[in-house]
Amino acid sequence: MAYPRLLNLDEDTKQKLKTYLREEILNHRAERTEYDEKLVQYNQDYWAEPVVKEKTFPFKGACSIIIPLTAIAVEAIHASIMTTMFALPDFINVTVSDPNYVDSARPFEDYANYELMSRIKIRDKIEPAYLCLEKFGNGIAKSFYNKTVKYGMKEVGGEEIEFPVTIFDGADIASIHPSRFCMPFNSQDPQMAPWVGELRDSTVSDLEVMEQSGLFYKGTADHLRDWMTVAPQNDKVEREQEVNEKRVPVLPNVKQEWYEIWTDFDVDSTERKKGIQAYYHYDADYLMAVRYNTYSNLRRPYRTGVYVPVEGRWAGIGICKQNDQFQLEVTIQHRQRIDNATIANIRMFKVAKMSGYGPKEPIFPGKMWFLDDMKDIEAFQIGEIYPSSYNNEQQAVIYSQQRTGVNELTLGMPQSGTPGTATSDLSRVQESRKKADYILQNIKSFTTDVIYDVFDIIQTFGPEQVAYIASNDPTGELMKLLALPTQAIRESIMHKLNISGQNSNQILDQQNLQQVAGFTQTYWQNMIDMAQGLGNPMLAQQITQAAMSAATETMKQILTNFNVKNVDRLIFDPQMFAGGQNATPIVPPTGGDTGAPVPSATPGMAPAQAPTQ
Repeated sequence: MAYPRLLNLDEDTKQKLKTYLREEILNHRAERTEYDEKLVQYNQDYWAEPVVKEKTFPFKGACSIIIPLTAIAVEAIHASIMTTMFALPDFINVTVSDPNYVDSARPFEDYANYELMSRIKIRDKIEPAYLCLEKFGNGIAKSFYNKTVKYGMKEVGGEEIEFPVTIFDGADIASIHPSRFCMPFNSQDPQMAPWVGELRDSTVSDLEVMEQSGLFYKGTADHLRDWMTVAPQNDKVEREQEVNEKRVPVLPNVKQEWYEIWTDFDVDSTERKKGIQAYYHYDADYLMAVRYNTYSNLRRPYRTGVYVPVEGRWAGIGICKQNDQFQLEVTIQHRQRIDNATIANIRMFKVAKMSGYGPKEPIFPGKMWFLDDMKDIEAFQIGEIYPSSYNNEQQAVIYSQQRTGVNELTLGMPQSGTPGTATSDLSRVQESRKKADYILQNIKSFTTDVIYDVFDIIQTFGPEQVAYIASNDPTGELMKLLALPTQAIRESIMHKLNISGQNSNQILDQQNLQQVAGFTQTYWQNMIDMAQGLGNPMLAQQITQAAMSAATETMKQILTNFNVKNVDRLIFDPQMFAGGQNATPIVPPTGGDTGAPVPSATPGMAPAQAPTQ
């Protein structure tokens, strides 16, 4: 596979494109100043790193600790999301809507999971985007064609021969940090924005490798190397000025920043804008590459996920924003209490001016003071900590829990204060789970778009894993589907993320099942009692058999929900009930609730008994 061809632009078009890119980037830099400052602050909050390592107020060495409320919430949410998203070995399920391609569903599902999990390693690639989404409010992922080739030398017949090694070739995914993502703030969808892109950086050596792979125009690396030698004397180059002011030598291995921009521009003088991809070095005002957007529907490779959306802009609200005021308040209260305790626990002395003791008089345990007047030196005690300090801190923590949805129960901690009942705890977990499920749906939608884009790339450039396809698609059903145009594939199949949403809180699911089991136990027993009351033992037997079938099916669901293997070996098969191998399969009565559990499916409960015949 190779990159789409580079465009050979005339000088006038090249200058117009550079002017457009430069103006848009300049405006974007100005509008995101406050946003970038917030990202720095939020990151400091998350890491709980004090700005001043050693405080001098109210006294030297005063407490500088930061209570990591934000990190506690982020890590709890992140762990829940990651274990929920990637709980099952098969990441996605595939259903085919076109009956002509029903047989292609399973081969495509196997291929999709192999491509995403084994080759691309989507879990590792997209996790940073999830973490940024939770922390800062936005996760950005990029799907793209990646070809990385390195070269080595080997000796053949006494002669050294250069040989290439393909490190990666095919569809790939990368997480983009919000500080590097570029899009007008009043836009919300990268596909509809006037332009979208990212700020990238690389050394000249890296640029050489990318140029050799066909990504850039020939001579790009040499041009930027030459530019770097004169850049410090150019007062227009702000970043290189900073390097120079810090007296850091400008060397070829210093990383250079450049932009990858996807936009629409008239590159062929037809007075009609075309979708293009441009690589532009802002400081050097140099076009590194320009090519047409060859993706289907002129799709751009970026997808954005949001934690809590904000109307009219792409930047959302994350846990750091939700929690910043409360973390500050808790930190202040905690610091004051520690400082108060420090002063209260270290005695201070009142010393008469005429006592003969100076300000540098040493103090140590067991010291004896010889005084002319017993009032010359007198210890005094600072008051103890006010109880309101604890109350204020606890109230701030409660506000934080209400805003983030992370509390003792979601953290798996015992509830503070008055212990709740099982019912009240269940209700609290259910309410907090609503917010978690909302966030999960946002992430699921975001990830689904990324997956669609991956297979769009495979369609555009062709599948790379030919050996895998040959060994796992002997009937050609997979290639039959992949041979379709991308849009046709989207119309013929619908792939869903196989997210174990019900498993996001297994304790809650278990409690729900126990409650359902209690209700259904009463239901089945009442049905049996009524059948006996009618004097119809055959009906009672049929109800009991239907209950057994429902109980078995329910237990299958329970065990599967908890990722138990070999489920069929652990439960009783009601189809063999009271009849051995030649028994007639039991069919529940029409209208029976075959999915309802019975006491026999619930540990600790006595099974429903069939009536005596």
